[in-house]
Amino acid sequence: MNILLTNDDGIFGEGLRTLASALKREGHHVAVVAPHENNSAVSHKITMQPGLKISREDFDGIEAYSVTGTPTDCVLLALKHLGIRPDLLISGVNAGLNLGVDTLYSGTVAGAMEGAVCGIPSIALSQRLHRAYTPEEITAAFQRACGITIEKLQDWAKLAQEARVVNINFPDCSPKGFSFCAAAKSWYQTTYYTEEGVGLGIVSSAPQFEGEGDILYLREGYVTITPLRVDFTNDELLAEWRKRYA
Repeated sequence: MNILLTNDDGIFGEGLRTLASALKREGHHVAVVAPHENNSAVSHKITMQPGLKISREDFDGIEAYSVTGTPTDCVLLALKHLGIRPDLLISGVNAGLNLGVDTLYSGTVAGAMEGAVCGIPSIALSQRLHRAYTPEEITAAFQRACGITIEKLQDWAKLAQEARVVNINFPDCSPKGFSFCAAAKSWYQTTYYTEEGVGLGIVSSAPQFEGEGDILYLREGYVTITPLRVDFTNDELLAEWRKRYA
């Protein structure tokens, strides 16, 4: 399978390198196009002004490029400029979860969404890292996630064919199993602080949520699998308005 990898942690992110190596070992043809620097929480930002730069990177024998832009820029450049033709796009493995409302903020998810916009079945992968880990523990966590990814890759590729975008999150322990679930209705308790000479900074608490959804199942130790869509249209309300105001 021809697989394009991107992320928002940047080209030197441990999760990206671990995933690329695991896919290569399984015999897949892998290409990597990722931001030169961390682009977490940039959402679906695209760079409009000129000045983007692409650099070839040493990536353990894998075709890899860094881009001075966002995950969305990376996907577009891979497909429209570098001529990469993947069967599947995977964004991640992200260092940290992308659950609930995070799917709106996440550069990881946005990379997968742009793949879907361009007609490529796409998967976003994220891994829970909620405390201070040693480098060895971080590598082991990503390897565990990648091991599950390889085992389930064919099945998940089929899901991506159906949904176009699949958002998958891993707990930081050996998972109890897989949960097909909705993105939770969630929000952050966000406050700002002032740092003298720097300006305002943001502080966000852990996400608050209600009802069942990916946050609940992840906390219970499950890998969460959520189909996402590019079309934000509220079809039910649109149909009601057409009846009401026609």
